[in-house]
Amino acid sequence: MKNIAFLHQRHNFGTVAVSRKGRIQTISKAPSLSDVLARLEVSLNYGNRANVDSIMENFRLMHSMNTVIPFAYFQDVANILSAQNDATRLELLIHLCKENMTVDHTKVRQSRPGDDPVDKLVSTAITGLFKYGNRDDASKLWVRMSNNGYVTSRVSMEQMIDRIAGSVDYAPPLQLLNAVHNASKAHLWHQNPLYFAKVLNLVRQNILKDCKNVSSLEKAETVLERMWLDAQQALLYSATGSDSPSPQQLPVELYALRLHCYSAASYVVAQNIGASSEQVASYNQKASSAFTELLQRSKAAAAEASTAASAATFAEEIKQILSPYKVDCASSSVNSSPIAPSLSPMGNAAFEGHNSLFTQLGDVRRSSRLFLQMVASNGQPMQAITLLRQYIHQQAGGTGSPTTAAATAGAIPSSPLTKTKSFLTEFDPSARTDADDAAAVEKTLATSKSRILAALADRSLFSGKLALDGASTVNTAEDAARKQYSAEERVWQADTVCEIMRKANVVASLVGQSTSFSSAATTTATPFERKVFQDLETVFLSLKDVLRQYQLKPGAKFYASFIDALRHNMQYLSDNPPTSSEITIPWQASLEAAEALMKDTDPRIAGSAEVYNSLIELLCLGSRNPDPDPAAVLRALELILQKGDDKHRVLPGTLTTVLIAATSALDDPLLFRVLIELERLLESASRRGEAVTESSPLLIARIHAHCRLREGFHALGLMRSLRTLGVRIPQGVYSCVINSLYLSNTTSEWSKNVAADPSSLIEFFVKEMKTDGHEINSKIVAELMRLYTKAAHGHYDKASEDSLEKMTKFVQSCSSDHHGVLGAKTVKVDFHIVQELVKVHCITDNFERAKELAENSLSLFGVPSSAGLFEPIVFRLATKLGKIAEAEEVIQQLLNKGEKVTPAISGAMTIALLRHRDARDALNYVQDTHNMHCVSPAPSIWLALLDDALVNKDVMEARRVVAFLQQLHSSQERELLVGIKQ
Repeated sequence: MKNIAFLHQRHNFGTVAVSRKGRIQTISKAPSLSDVLARLEVSLNYGNRANVDSIMENFRLMHSMNTVIPFAYFQDVANILSAQNDATRLELLIHLCKENMTVDHTKVRQSRPGDDPVDKLVSTAITGLFKYGNRDDASKLWVRMSNNGYVTSRVSMEQMIDRIAGSVDYAPPLQLLNAVHNASKAHLWHQNPLYFAKVLNLVRQNILKDCKNVSSLEKAETVLERMWLDAQQALLYSATGSDSPSPQQLPVELYALRLHCYSAASYVVAQNIGASSEQVASYNQKASSAFTELLQRSKAAAAEASTAASAATFAEEIKQILSPYKVDCASSSVNSSPIAPSLSPMGNAAFEGHNSLFTQLGDVRRSSRLFLQMVASNGQPMQAITLLRQYIHQQAGGTGSPTTAAATAGAIPSSPLTKTKSFLTEFDPSARTDADDAAAVEKTLATSKSRILAALADRSLFSGKLALDGASTVNTAEDAARKQYSAEERVWQADTVCEIMRKANVVASLVGQSTSFSSAATTTATPFERKVFQDLETVFLSLKDVLRQYQLKPGAKFYASFIDALRHNMQYLSDNPPTSSEITIPWQASLEAAEALMKDTDPRIAGSAEVYNSLIELLCLGSRNPDPDPAAVLRALELILQKGDDKHRVLPGTLTTVLIAATSALDDPLLFRVLIELERLLESASRRGEAVTESSPLLIARIHAHCRLREGFHALGLMRSLRTLGVRIPQGVYSCVINSLYLSNTTSEWSKNVAADPSSLIEFFVKEMKTDGHEINSKIVAELMRLYTKAAHGHYDKASEDSLEKMTKFVQSCSSDHHGVLGAKTVKVDFHIVQELVKVHCITDNFERAKELAENSLSLFGVPSSAGLFEPIVFRLATKLGKIAEAEEVIQQLLNKGEKVTPAISGAMTIALLRHRDARDALNYVQDTHNMHCVSPAPSIWLALLDDALVNKDVMEARRVVAFLQQLHSSQERELLVGIKQ
């Protein structure tokens, strides 16, 4: 035989091959079990940084050896894979664990569902993924494992639900909710109110985060109704074990959570453009029905609490009557349960430890307030007021007025003798109660001792001495709880009134009727803007009447909420402008109304800081409409300067609003004036000891204002002050400060030194951005390179060469494959980085190297060569040096390569011709470039051409510029340009 015959033998030294000539060749050495275990231990010691491929391979080797792998190893690997967010290998690990558990056939496992080792591994994997934030993969893995017959333990199930419910930015899919609920029902883990409180909260999260249209909302509603039906069956029918419900009712908190869900559904369908008016009305009706059911259930709960409180009060009276006569209640043979008024809303002793979480999830006041806010914000503030009256009337007792209730509560109590007589009449009708002498009544009470105890036993009012001794404590706790509830309820009522006023949206219904309303606006004396204010004033007076009816005094917060409502309605008009041109956005009307309100109301309220700050914010909002109004910001500044004393202290949030509005609406001189005045105000406040400057949003607004004025070094100092507050600086602030440093002037000696050598400043920016967790990308690198470009400007020979050398090293360190810049991630060189390199070489007048970088950028940096890379060359040659012929030669080389002239190149050549030749040549060049390449320079170039013609009093040239602009922006020219581009 020509082929070599192999004889495989299993030895401790491996697998061998024996040829015909007797030569022994070792092919591979088979690892022993001890070797595999040793390698496995070494790999697991690395923790979350372990090589999972090696671990899985060792698991497969042990499984092929028919060896039972310790379950602890599976759990360790599951934790590692969870930390690495590797759901695919987690599923493979679970299947491998299931197969490996069947190796030992002599061991028969009989365990409950969820206690099986494989099921425990499933629970570990799912909870681990949730722990490390991979919620989507964890949900999908749980659904797949559940469909394949794996069971998650109850503890893991609760941990998973808690992690989902605690994630405010995550919307659990309906498939996951159904799978979790089916598993809980199958193992009877759902028979407690806390479980349904959590799953209803998950449904609310899904409605708010995941429902983008009406169809998805209907699916979520189906799940909600199913959860509610299962809650009724689990909590009511299971108590009796029959087909009839138990006498108890569902906890109030579940009704509150159900209202949460329907309020969220009403909000989503109102914000959805594709929803019809019938669908919006339907969901609003469902939310109102849920609110009515919540009121009915809370009323029943209040009645139960009142009954318990009355029983506790009566037990206290019994103790007070019998204790002077030494009636031994412990001798009674009463075996009934003691009266103990339950303050717990759950009615389930098994979950007393979760009362705080249960109440937090289903807060009745919070759900009611959110519902009323939703109704007011959806354009129905008057309906919200009606529902609020209904709620407060029920909490006040449901009958009569609050004044009558207060008078009844303040009535003179009965005397002890009268109480004792009524007590004898009720429990011993044969006793004499006509005597007015206390001694006679005392004697009658002593002789009626046995009959009184028998009557108390028959009525099962108390159980011996225990009830009497504990009655005082229970009654005291009940009184304290009732007083605390009353105080909190009054605060809730006042805050809810202010929130309804603040959220009142009266424009939503008027904008839809803008066309029909505008026709009447010219014939009636009530224009649209006055109509908006009148509707808001109606809401204001109605809510004010609610406060007075229930003995709540309107304060500064209420008036400030009215101004906020004006502000929100004006902003709504800005975002949703009316369709008719005859209707104007009522900025002026709202300002006049607010200032009139300040003059007519109580001076103590009108002069409060809260109303004062709200009025300033309303003025600043006027600068954020489509047509900015600088006068509104200046008016706000005037109010600050006029009343900026201790009584009218301007809040940091108000100053932030003023600065943001001024930065967006004012030009540089006015912005400089506003910034100077506000910083003087801050300086005087700091001298008085007020911590106004410690607001991070205010510091950020000041940074943006100084950057807008190209005061980069001042902005850098403010950014360092912001760092001392310990807050995370946004990445946009870094970019704004860096660009402002490039454009700012160096006035001080320190700024000149920093601008001459920006290496330390660049290192500072990189370290600070790493501290804040920002990624050093190519855009940031290009912006930092501009600081070296600034250092090269205005210097000659050695200084410019040093800047060029430092910039080159900086780019090399950023793009290095080993460590990047200061240990950051490697940055890929892009167009902006190469363009900045070309610009620095142009500043040093090294045009040959600049052209080489621009032409060979693909081979040098992997960036395709384009006309944009030649823009610095053309700008430097034509504009700065006046070498127009050389610049035209560069442009011709671009055209020969098939590149197109960019607007920046066209603008640079136009400015160069305007400076070094004639305005006619510049305009001719613009026309020729536009006709040949369809490229037009920036608007600033046109302004320069027109300004030069007007300064030189060249009327004909100015007319040429205007005529060409008209031709450029005519409809025929636009159609021609579109046709050429297509």
